[in-house]
Amino acid sequence: MLSGLLAFASVLLATRLLTPVEYGELSLLLATAGVVYALIASWSAPPIYALAAEELRRTGTMRQTSTARAVVLLGTSTVGVGVALLAVAAVGVPQGLSVLFVSACAVAGFGSILCEHVATLLETNGRYGVAALVQSTRPAVYLIALLVLLLSAPADGYLPPILGALIASWTAAGITAVGVAATALAIWPPRTSVATLRRLWRASWPLILFSISQVVIGTVDIYFVRVFGSAADVGHYGLAYQCFSMGLFLTSALPGLIAPRLARAQVAGQDALAAYLRVIGRTVLPLLGALLTLAAPLAPPLVRLVFGDAYSPSGAPTAVLSVALLLLLGSAALGPVLLVAGDTRVIGRVAVVAVTTNIALDLVLLGWLRVGIVGPGIATVLASFITWLAYSRAAASRSEIRLENRFLPLLPAAFSVVGTLLLPWPLAMLLGGLAAIGFLAYLRTQRRLDIRPRRPSPLTSG
Repeated sequence: MLSGLLAFASVLLATRLLTPVEYGELSLLLATAGVVYALIASWSAPPIYALAAEELRRTGTMRQTSTARAVVLLGTSTVGVGVALLAVAAVGVPQGLSVLFVSACAVAGFGSILCEHVATLLETNGRYGVAALVQSTRPAVYLIALLVLLLSAPADGYLPPILGALIASWTAAGITAVGVAATALAIWPPRTSVATLRRLWRASWPLILFSISQVVIGTVDIYFVRVFGSAADVGHYGLAYQCFSMGLFLTSALPGLIAPRLARAQVAGQDALAAYLRVIGRTVLPLLGALLTLAAPLAPPLVRLVFGDAYSPSGAPTAVLSVALLLLLGSAALGPVLLVAGDTRVIGRVAVVAVTTNIALDLVLLGWLRVGIVGPGIATVLASFITWLAYSRAAASRSEIRLENRFLPLLPAAFSVVGTLLLPWPLAMLLGGLAAIGFLAYLRTQRRLDIRPRRPSPLTSG
């Protein structure tokens, strides 16, 4: 949560310092860094929770699991650097791509890999506070650098110093991660285990497609906006996606919180799955649906108020992306169920369909229908719906408990977004509030809503 708040504050400052065109360049840089991280590392992270929890219970260390992940990362990093060098040798460096831009992309990508690996092991060990410290170092240093820039007013513009601030922040985060790993984790000296490496690879490789899909869904929209729109459009949609990412930060936290607990409960012979699915269906999904139904009409006026008139076009895509946020939050809540069950093939297959849908809709909505920067938001919503449909069906099949309210929260959220796009915001806000109240009242009368506290379970006991 802390790193998410720091990241939001950084976005607020960056939009004060940069024009929409300059912010578009920054968005492209962050998207490219995300590509580096996702293709090299993200697909091998989820299985670590179960493997490390098992090794920790058996031996009291995570040396074999950490070493196996390091071997995988070393191999994928070598391949990635080699491909980049071959591309440069074959086609040269793209025009306008500065050394500073490339350096910032590389440091951000590899810095995120290091921080994520250490944070994953800390979360598996139940040390969530230390993991939060590792994850918060980078946005904290970046925010401080932006504050210094705000007071200094550099003569050559703000974009080059901001890129330098990104490099400094990821460097500081990497140093912090190494220091924490050396003092707080039982992963040294390394211990090679061919069996663990094979298990990690078998569990990870289906997630390669999932990682590619996450990269495409998260970045291809920005690239397509750049191709079919203006440089300012990239900045406007980039800001909308940054606001969306503040919510996605919660989705990235859920596997780290839930998967280790599910894995430990499974190892200890406890059945926590049925209770977990009941909470998701009867509490999490209804409350998220009502909250986002209320929030969508507020997006356009809040974006204008917080980020200024220059970024007011970001309001409409931000509202549309709230529906995708609902779907992805639900999918992230169910992801740990599939990961602990070892059902990563489902994740890979769904990824192919979702990413294909997203690309096709981007081409149609941006390239053919020319609907503007609302188009990629709609594409993200439909791709996220496909993911939610498959995840909810697969997770429900793992338990005798039926997952309730799979689709009902979408109705008031979609109604609210349509009203936001077509009506003045006060009227849209009124209709959104009525839709949220009516939705919760209907679930209450049907006895499909449960907001009462439950007794402690294996998922709430560390």
